Amino acid sequence: MKRMTALFMALVMLLTGAFAAAESYGSQLELTKIRVSLLGSDNKNVARLHGIELVVTVGSAENVPTLQVSLKYGDNQQLDGIAQIVDNQLVACLGGVNGTFYANLDALFGEGKGNLISSAIGSALLMFGSKPKMMLQMVLPISKKGVFKRTIMIPADKYRAYIEPLVLALENTETLREEEEQALRDVLPMGDDDVKVSIRYNPNSDTLRIRLTQDGKGIYLRGTMKLTSEPMEMVNISEDEVMYDLLNLDEAVVEEMKGELEYMGFKLDSFVENSNMRKLVGDGK
Repeated sequence: MKRMTALFMALVMLLTGAFAAAESYGSQLELTKIRVSLLGSDNKNVARLHGIELVVTVGSAENVPTLQVSLKYGDNQQLDGIAQIVDNQLVACLGGVNGTFYANLDALFGEGKGNLISSAIGSALLMFGSKPKMMLQMVLPISKKGVFKRTIMIPADKYRAYIEPLVLALENTETLREEEEQALRDVLPMGDDDVKVSIRYNPNSDTLRIRLTQDGKGIYLRGTMKLTSEPMEMVNISEDEVMYDLLNLDEAVVEEMKGELEYMGFKLDSFVENSNMRKLVGDGK
């Protein structure tokens, strides 16, 4: 396993080294025309996320590994976020919340692991930015027809460890009514069997298909995904003069952020309303 990790890192560094001189470059995933439906359920509603666009840009901002995410919805509404890997730190900012924040990866994952994790994530971001299809092929095997696809089995306990915090975070935003929160838990796989995740991306037709099921029941997501790779504008937040330690925030900073976080809650509520996702957990009206 250690030998395979070393070979992977050597390949990543070889492929990304040729692009180190470039100041900014990136690859962009643009997901539109998203539709979500339930599998193995009496609820046959389809949530059509018209007007919603997810844009993910990965690459280098002045040689700093960078991930930019933009969620556009409603009447010119938008949620943005940027994350970068700098040394053994994760640096991030969120549109609508003033300030740039950082977290020491040693503190998050244990002493001595920060540099290894930051090197792996940083190299992967740079590689995807410069060679997106090659990076995709390392994760999703490609068929003779040029279609990327893979099926992954996730043990139920590990799946719940990931999904429970996400469900709780959504509940804490208070964007769903009590009956809708319970309905959301009912439609998500929560049994004891393995969870099956099937991913299929066809760059020839720009189609993406993701199925998440357990015992034949689950969620099916479809959409149009375009992948482009070219020199593009990337924001380098690592140069911000003032940064806050996310793992040790001062009380004054937290107090100052409360109003901004409440505003973010309103934006999330607006997203839920515009996304039409209530069709999957409500009465479909």
